Amino acid sequence: MQSRFLLFIFSVFFLANLAIGQDTLAGNYDNLKIDTGSHVIKDVIRVKGTFEVAAGAKIEFIDAGLIVCEGSITIKGVQNNIIFFGKKNMEGWGIIIKNIDSSNVVINNATFRNLQLPLLFDFGWKRDNIEISDNIFSDNTGKISVLQVLNPPFNFNTDSAFISFKVVNNLFAGNNAGIYF
Repeated sequence: MQSRFLLFIFSVFFLANLAIGQDTLAGNYDNLKIDTGSHVIKDVIRVKGTFEVAAGAKIEFIDAGLIVCEGSITIKGVQNNIIFFGKKNMEGWGIIIKNIDSSNVVINNATFRNLQLPLLFDFGWKRDNIEISDNIFSDNTGKISVLQVLNPPFNFNTDSAFISFKVVNNLFAGNNAGIYF
């Protein structure tokens, strides 16, 4: 009887841990898809190729946590059910887009909350098409900017200077900084 009781207690404890479990991400990736569920980022993650986030994903950035993307980005939520957020008093950074790539960046229906710098397009970045729409940027703590777009490469001798960059129907509220282009 006592062994059944201990088995029952162990089972309840194990199932409770599964229910509140989260995935901690770290390292370098050729491609990265973050699935539905809770995820924690404490360090720098580098993605050389495709970075994709599934609807329903909740990504918590802690301390120096950030994602550096060098290829395409696809973040498509449903009614803002993809959430990027920082831990209170240990806020992480967010997403940095860098390097030259002929792919696209699509960020739709996501929430960026309590981060130091939710989206940064670093010096020398380039993508063919950028679409940032129907997102919520709220209560971000950083003092630099919420969405920062630095200079892409520019060459007078080619047609590569054209970038389609759309920021449409986003909500910016309660942030400590503004938007910087």
